[in-house]
Amino acid sequence: MSLIELKKNFVNEIKKSKQFAELKNAMLEIEKYPDIKNKIDSFKKKRLNLMNSKMQIAQKEFEATKLEKEFMNLSQIPEIKKLMTAEKKYNEFLFNLYKSINIALDSELKRS
Repeated sequence: MSLIELKKNFVNEIKKSKQFAELKNAMLEIEKYPDIKNKIDSFKKKRLNLMNSKMQIAQKEFEATKLEKEFMNLSQIPEIKKLMTAEKKYNEFLFNLYKSINIALDSELKRS
C-alpha cells in the first residue's frame, strides 16, 4: 500500500472517531446561530492577528488580557462551550495519536 493510500485510510479512520464526530456536530450546531458564529470567527481572527503581530511585548500582553476576558465571556454561551470542549478533546486525540506515532518511530531509530 502506498503512503498516499495509507494517509487516505488514516484520515478516514480519524473521521470515524468519536472526537471527530463530536467536533463536527458542535460546528454544525454553531452554524445554526450566525451571531454566535460571527463572535467565534471574530475572536479567532483577533487571536491570530495578535499571534502574528509585531507590537511591543507590553502591548501584546495588554491585548492578550483583553482576549482572555472575551474568551471567558464567550465560553459562557452553551453552544460555544460545547464547541470549545469538542475542540479540546479532538486536539488531545490528535496530539496523543501523533505522540504514539512519534514514540513508535523513535524506538525504531534507537534500534540502530
